[in-house]
Amino acid sequence: MAMACPVCSEIGSTFFPYLDGGWPDLDLFSNLSIEVCQMCGFGQASPAPDSGSLNEFYRSHYREKSSVYYMDFDRRKKVPGNAGIDFRSLSQLSLATMFCDFQAGDALLDLGPGWGGAFQTAQQTLQDPALSAIELNSGADLMYQRLFGAKSYGSISELLESGGQQAKIAILSHSLEHYAARDVPALLDDLHRVVSDDGALVIEVPHDDFRSRSATLAFQTPHLCFFSPESLEMTLTRAGWRVEFLKSCSHPILPDPPGEQSPKEFHRPGVAWRTKVRNGLPESLVPFLRAVRSAKNEILGTQSADRVAQLNFVYGTSRDCLRAVATHE
Repeated sequence: MAMACPVCSEIGSTFFPYLDGGWPDLDLFSNLSIEVCQMCGFGQASPAPDSGSLNEFYRSHYREKSSVYYMDFDRRKKVPGNAGIDFRSLSQLSLATMFCDFQAGDALLDLGPGWGGAFQTAQQTLQDPALSAIELNSGADLMYQRLFGAKSYGSISELLESGGQQAKIAILSHSLEHYAARDVPALLDDLHRVVSDDGALVIEVPHDDFRSRSATLAFQTPHLCFFSPESLEMTLTRAGWRVEFLKSCSHPILPDPPGEQSPKEFHRPGVAWRTKVRNGLPESLVPFLRAVRSAKNEILGTQSADRVAQLNFVYGTSRDCLRAVATHE
């Protein structure tokens, strides 16, 4: 039976294989397909894992030592001064302040802060921000408190019920795509409650329009939603947000490759080094390269004058990330 697209309500979709590039010992992402609406370009993993299993995955497995996303929260150090400014976070925060007036003591909320780049950048660029995080992973909360004085919560409801401060700026940077499609409307509704009336919501996701063949040729794990510009805008407006800005940014997307190529033979610019390592090098080298990368970040921070960092500030019509700013209607 044909199902209506959860974004545009059109009936009629195309299915692509879900290419699982990690966590071979878990069945969570096995035997999935990606259902893509041919009208708006929204894609969703089908059938999506249940919410309880997903929460446990992010709590216990996403950052575990055997994962390519491993992070040693206990050893993470704060990079002093401007050397710790993260270019992606800087570009997002500077964009957000075009649509809200961030004052001393206002709150910044990051949903899925990773190593805390947005927190460190905010402390260098905003006036005395009050920092908070929505994070499930065990150990991350202690790092955010230790390095940045940030408070952590398991959900937006937990933040509000505990009397946490509403956010002048909320950031979902490469987080929304990790939610199952069925959970996105509730999340965006919760964000209405936690973002102040004069605040701004910043969302950045991969530009994964599966109506273009190149988007089908990279590993998707653990993403569950896949956005085109149209579907991201519709997702926000249907949830009652006013879209103030939406552009693709970062690396240019190459034209679709000619002929038939496997995922191991073709990758768009911007695919993480860890995926390339999994595809082309022995698994035994992954921990070594991860350690080198971690050491480099700890010594030099994430600031870099190279083209990759600068591309966070470049917008266009065919680039590999989508960045949006939304405000209350």
